[in-house]
Amino acid sequence: MVSDSRGERGSVLLWVVGTAAVGLLIVTATAQVVSVMHQRRALQYATDKAALAAANQLELAPFMDSGRLSDIDVAEAAGLSAAIDSLSTEPFWVRVEELECVDRVIRLRTSRRITSTLGWGLRVQMRTYAESIVSVAQMP
Repeated sequence: MVSDSRGERGSVLLWVVGTAAVGLLIVTATAQVVSVMHQRRALQYATDKAALAAANQLELAPFMDSGRLSDIDVAEAAGLSAAIDSLSTEPFWVRVEELECVDRVIRLRTSRRITSTLGWGLRVQMRTYAESIVSVAQMP
């Protein structure tokens, strides 16, 4: 039996090149998934920090004394201002979607645009959201 060694060499080379291409695609996809997860985690951290800043700034004592709903709006505005100040220190742009103060609870919802580079000039953009809820246990 005579074997054709030239044909076998070509098929092995084709198999190695195909396997390397598939491996490269898997590595690239994994790197993109890890990058998106990191950016989402950074947004969640920034949202948590901003919600705590808003909770520290929240002053409901005027409402407790007067009973006027406009005093709650003033407290929410001060909390929103503190949250925005906290988010402005981040190295990426964050949008405040909602800040809500209800029954000693502050709920902050933010969003961020994530850009992922796929290579060969291809870029994908998506918006991701984060939410943080802080309970204000101590009220003056």
